[in-house]
Amino acid sequence: MQSLTRHSLSPVHYRKVLAAIAYSLVASAAGQTRAAEADAFVQLQWQRGAGTQSCPEQNELEQLVHLRLGRDPFKASAPRTIVASIEHTGAVWHVELHQRDASGPMQGSRVFDVSAESCAQVVDAVGLAVALAIDPNASIASLPSTAAMQPEPQPEHPTNTDAAPPRISSPWLAAPMQSPRFVTPPPQRTAPLSHYAAQLTLRTLLAGGLVPGVAPGLGVAGSVGGRLVQLTLGMTYLPEASLNRQFAFGLTTLDAGMCGNAPRSHWFAAAVCAEAHAGTVHSVVTGLVPLQPGDRFYAALSIGPKIGWHAWSPFFIEAGASAWVALQRPQFALANDTSPPFYEVRQVSAVGFLGFGWATDSTD
Repeated sequence: MQSLTRHSLSPVHYRKVLAAIAYSLVASAAGQTRAAEADAFVQLQWQRGAGTQSCPEQNELEQLVHLRLGRDPFKASAPRTIVASIEHTGAVWHVELHQRDASGPMQGSRVFDVSAESCAQVVDAVGLAVALAIDPNASIASLPSTAAMQPEPQPEHPTNTDAAPPRISSPWLAAPMQSPRFVTPPPQRTAPLSHYAAQLTLRTLLAGGLVPGVAPGLGVAGSVGGRLVQLTLGMTYLPEASLNRQFAFGLTTLDAGMCGNAPRSHWFAAAVCAEAHAGTVHSVVTGLVPLQPGDRFYAALSIGPKIGWHAWSPFFIEAGASAWVALQRPQFALANDTSPPFYEVRQVSAVGFLGFGWATDSTD
């Protein structure tokens, strides 16, 4: 079974196009030869839709097909049915041809649009398509005018019973048969998936190794870019976490990098982000006097995945994790103490986050 398809046709001679359409209909009927098609009878169902009151009745369309084939191919009891329909909107005539067998399944379907001023310029094309669907060897030449098709005088006692069948006159042959212009339908585009050109996220953090123990924190992150790559900019803040009764350490960094986005759906998004972090480790000393009070510089690189749920656009939630590798980490030690530093940010740390954000929705 072939599904209903719409053809995009360039302005070529319509008879060649219709011939290709009809040949496709015939080829789709498996197991039948051309000779069998030429001799077969069919049922014709002619359906006129909106705006087609000026189009011919079914018997007039049958006459046009009869003229092309030189025989009457229509029989009410025929096992094969050809359904031809036409609709009119503006200057476009929409034509559909369907072919079914005796059991009902569709053997072939074709659809085409024709731009013409009147139905008289289209009906010849429809008759040609039906004739070729019945017999691929039917003539594709233009039918002559009504004057040339008037019945010739017949002898009172004809002696040649094999003579060609009498010619039929049809008022539709009087109309000038100008070649209609086939309309190229606009391309059907699939609705694009959304991507977020810019977004802002507020995050709750849980970090291990950046400050003493496993500590909570806050963050803000923004991104801007296209579907595949986005630039990121944000800030991370971890309040002071106690090392002991005398010392506590916190961290504040400025974060910048980029995210590579995986193919996404309307609701679900995934990405891998790489960032650089630069900031300070701040300490709180109780009971001792720091020799060099103030913050100490810290720098690191990180990489990790994140996922987002965008079902409530423009709002979304996201979660992710990253591994931080320190490039510069300060050491804290007691003065005049030869023992190793009592605190130093770990070389490799881990940060997880859960965030809620807002995004501008854009499409390609």
